[in-house]
Amino acid sequence: MQETGSFGEQYGRSGTQTVARAAAFSASALRRLKVWLGQEKIVAQSYALLRVVFFAGCLLSPLGKAFQVGAGVAGLVLLAAYYTGGYARSNLARLPFRWIFAVFFLYPFAATIFSQWPGHSFGYTKHILHESFPLFFMGLECIRSPRDMRTAGVCLLLAVFGQGADGMWQFVTGYDLINGTPVTVDGRLTGSMGTYRVGNYLAIAMVPALLTFWALPRSLSVRWRSLFVAAVSVPPFFVLVMSQTRSAMLGLAGALYCYAVLCLRVHRRLLMVPPVLLGILLLAGPDRIRLSTALRDGRWELWEAAWRIFREHMWFGTGASTFNPAFNSMGITLVINDNTIPHPHGIFVQFLSDGGIAGFLLLAGVLAGIGFIWCGIRVWKGVRAADVDEIRYWRMAGLLWAGFAAYLGTGVFGHNFYRTWWLAMGLMMFGCIMGAVVSAGRCTRGEAVPHE
Repeated sequence: MQETGSFGEQYGRSGTQTVARAAAFSASALRRLKVWLGQEKIVAQSYALLRVVFFAGCLLSPLGKAFQVGAGVAGLVLLAAYYTGGYARSNLARLPFRWIFAVFFLYPFAATIFSQWPGHSFGYTKHILHESFPLFFMGLECIRSPRDMRTAGVCLLLAVFGQGADGMWQFVTGYDLINGTPVTVDGRLTGSMGTYRVGNYLAIAMVPALLTFWALPRSLSVRWRSLFVAAVSVPPFFVLVMSQTRSAMLGLAGALYCYAVLCLRVHRRLLMVPPVLLGILLLAGPDRIRLSTALRDGRWELWEAAWRIFREHMWFGTGASTFNPAFNSMGITLVINDNTIPHPHGIFVQFLSDGGIAGFLLLAGVLAGIGFIWCGIRVWKGVRAADVDEIRYWRMAGLLWAGFAAYLGTGVFGHNFYRTWWLAMGLMMFGCIMGAVVSAGRCTRGEAVPHE
């Protein structure tokens, strides 16, 4: 409790002052720009710059924190400028479930204010406003056509290939080429991201990177385009496997399987092969991914603790990212895990302990209900249309949906929901698929997309 109080005194006042000054400066700058350039011109230029920042972020964000923060902050300012005069023509204006999304994005701040440990919660939520949340709206606005999806795919393929090449260099020399990070003590690759979280990044980004298939010249046959994309995907896949990140392997495998079921004409017998292979790996695969190892995993202890917190605070939970102070205050002693562990290694379990029934229904409802199920149904219906161009469009959108499915898959057994870079990746994929869904009617009818 003393540590929580000192945290609030140290960061609360300065953080509030910084946000207030930034807001005042941004408002003043926007007013001057409107007068100087004119309303319509600032809308068009803001949107053009927003696209540059978004696609540059797709390409450069894994290289360092500066690129992640820079993309989020720049995106937040440009979104404000764009929505000020161009909201009526934006994808946000056509977004379904807008009021639910409004509650979704306000919830973390409410869960911080009404947290039983507000200083502790603030330490985890203070960065998501400018580092994570803007990525949803950037993806929503920047994905409006097949060309946009192809551009995002190329940027992501270059990004994951860069991580793959860097990881292979690390495997050979013992150090990554960009930051000089050594291989971990237990032999796990990290790429330039510094830890084996690179596996989770690759699991999410590798799926939409496959959109590059449609960006290649049509003069090349389907076979050659497929071979090219597969060859470029080998290095990142190698790094994902050698990072030994089980949540990443689960997320990638689940996403690709979901895409095959929804978007490809695969024989039912072939669809049975992946579950059979998974069963073999669980029973006779490497020790780290065997079922016997999973049954001894420390997550079960964490999930039991989270469940006990949920039962004690059933309706509204204990507040944003409060798993650690909550189980310690209840006198729960962990045997397998350290008592300093900050989260229960599973976002859906975390939703229960942090937010109770209310928080779980909201967060899981938006992410799994709208993002996975509702968007999945839209993709499934789209790929069964009669028009060839429409089928192609929805197969491309399906890869964005599968990228979001990979995010959810990695979250089942890992991560704190409020981890900024990972939440930013998930919300970016969520925004992209929502942008593709909102823009589908105009694109398939050949209508012009505003500000593109």
